[in-house]
Amino acid sequence: MQQVTDSGTYNRIQTAYRAYINHATTCDDCGHGERRCPEADQLWRAYRAARS
Repeated sequence: MQQVTDSGTYNRIQTAYRAYINHATTCDDCGHGERRCPEADQLWRAYRAARS
């Protein structure tokens, strides 16, 4: 049986991931995903926390 998250959790995870991706693909300091600036690091941590 697969664990299913509620829609609130799913939305929180997707919102956090989208914020990270939007930032990483437009930030000159992030190098289009090759490295992460401090803001991207913070967004990534927020995404990981949302998944926990």
